[in-house]
Amino acid sequence: MSEYLEEAFAQGGYLSKLFPGYEVRDEQVELAHAVDRAISEGRHLMAEAPAGTGKTFGYGVPAIYHATKGEASRVLVATANIALQEQLVNRDLPTLEEALPWKFRYALLKGRSNYLCRVQMAETIDDEPTFKTKEEADQFRKIVKWAQGSRDGDKSELPFEPAGHIWSMFSASADDCVGPKCEYALTGLCAHTRAKGRAQQAQVVVCNYHLLFADLHVSQSTGGALSLLPSFDVLILDEAHKTGDVARDFFGFRVTNKMVMRLAKRLQDASAPQAGARLEGASGRYFQGLLAYKQSKEYDVRLRVPHAVPSAEILEALEEARGIFASRAHNEDDEKEELKLIRNARRAAEIHGQIEQATLLEDENRVFFIEELKGRFNQAFLSSKMVDVAGLLDEELFSKTHSSILTSATMSIDAGFDFIQDELGVNEPMYLNVDTPFDFENQAIMVVPRHDVPMPNDRKFREAMVEVLERIINEAEGRTLCLFTSYKNLHLAKDHLRKRLSYTVFCQGEMPRNRLLAEFQQDKDSVLLGTESFWAGVDVRGEALSCVVIDRLPFLTPADPVLDMISECDDNWFMEFSVPKAIIMFKQGVGRLIRSRSDRGVAVVLDRRIVDKGYGSIFIRSLPWMRIGAQIKDVSHFLCQE
Repeated sequence: MSEYLEEAFAQGGYLSKLFPGYEVRDEQVELAHAVDRAISEGRHLMAEAPAGTGKTFGYGVPAIYHATKGEASRVLVATANIALQEQLVNRDLPTLEEALPWKFRYALLKGRSNYLCRVQMAETIDDEPTFKTKEEADQFRKIVKWAQGSRDGDKSELPFEPAGHIWSMFSASADDCVGPKCEYALTGLCAHTRAKGRAQQAQVVVCNYHLLFADLHVSQSTGGALSLLPSFDVLILDEAHKTGDVARDFFGFRVTNKMVMRLAKRLQDASAPQAGARLEGASGRYFQGLLAYKQSKEYDVRLRVPHAVPSAEILEALEEARGIFASRAHNEDDEKEELKLIRNARRAAEIHGQIEQATLLEDENRVFFIEELKGRFNQAFLSSKMVDVAGLLDEELFSKTHSSILTSATMSIDAGFDFIQDELGVNEPMYLNVDTPFDFENQAIMVVPRHDVPMPNDRKFREAMVEVLERIINEAEGRTLCLFTSYKNLHLAKDHLRKRLSYTVFCQGEMPRNRLLAEFQQDKDSVLLGTESFWAGVDVRGEALSCVVIDRLPFLTPADPVLDMISECDDNWFMEFSVPKAIIMFKQGVGRLIRSRSDRGVAVVLDRRIVDKGYGSIFIRSLPWMRIGAQIKDVSHFLCQE
């Protein structure tokens, strides 16, 4: 081990002096050593670090050391969710700053829309907006009051989560921001500019995946002339198993009628009312055409035929809008107005290009599809995703980074990293699969009641599922997290269980997530029902979560456009894409069960394919070893053992 790692992690070392009862975690030290070697040798590392490893300190200590000793000028830590960002910035990095002798600066940088824009706020107040509800008006007044005394202008400072349309009155999109020539940027009062300045001075910068990919996009499109992030030598991707899906979404697009209507309004503001009316009319007809095609028998998962939805009218109107904005910008004397017009011209050109791509279907690495939002007035959106992101990430990210550390609690499939490596395009990485610090053989069992529930494709599955779920919860005396693969299954279970159980049944969507988890943990006999977002990020320790029930193996739905295209192009799509994706999510779900060395629990899988199908053994082998039971009564038998 490198000497500095011994000084940091050993009993009597830097960390032990800060934590009473400190114990060395061998798994954490193993991760730290691998990260140190990867940075020292300029290599990439793929490391699976299960719950309990302490991975943020495991990668944080060597990353900070190298950033302060000159071997890396800056470390960028990218995460997939806000909760981990806030944990890093509010807890882990301050702790390391206090414990370690190497002085370093750190900063959190978010996307522009997360920060207060005083120009946008002033324009909104001048417009004297009206509100539909008292709650909206109250939120508006509270934000105005907060803005007057806010130091950083970060939306997360607010004591509540504002509605999106209310916060948009106080934030600037890339199209709205006038850039470095804004009076607030010039006087140092722009919140986003100040945040970027702090990041430039920091040796460790924390951001999310979307900002990382936005930086790649801007750098790529400008030949490196512009960037959103400060330069970095070492990249740490935490929750790296999510990288591929986030990249597919980010490098795709979504076009809505609202976006085009915003351009139409800006044409009217630019004294081009007739062109604005033409664009408004063309947009309405195009998106109505999308909706009609989506609801027709001809549409199947994605757009497959060029020119399936006529687009000539809207493309012509967008090109006219682009020309008007560009011409007005050329003749505009006011520099701020010129910048706005230039951005509007670029936006019109961008939307034109996206609709044209979806009309021609010439890009074989993109899938184009129509999304439908059902409600009082159904709406259609034009969407696209990139299918294979490996080449892009390799060329624009990993090949340009001295060392990349990709880590997650769930990256490997049957102890191997081939799937994630191929999906992300990581070239010749080092590998590390850290053992779980928990004793799953004695702390947990898996139960698959194969004789009580039919196959998931059986029409009787849902009826049997809710009946068996009721029995399992009674066996566990509440204390159960139920994870579902669809909202339909969740709502069926909710309706059934609330009629039949004496235990409190909490359900996703009925209150904020953090409050749900707090109530579930406090009410030790309660039940919590959740879908996709609850398969990860739930950290409830102790008796309150003694049983995790999974309704089905979490395969992607056949209606997923990316899966549909992959299955059309790859005969072995099921084993090479669908199964690995499901295993990673399955590991996330089971990972909610054991969160400390004192936890005991049962994972119940209501999908008998895990024992009846050949691929099921890969799911089982990808988990820590634990015994497997087949009877519902095994739940209470195990939980009643000392």
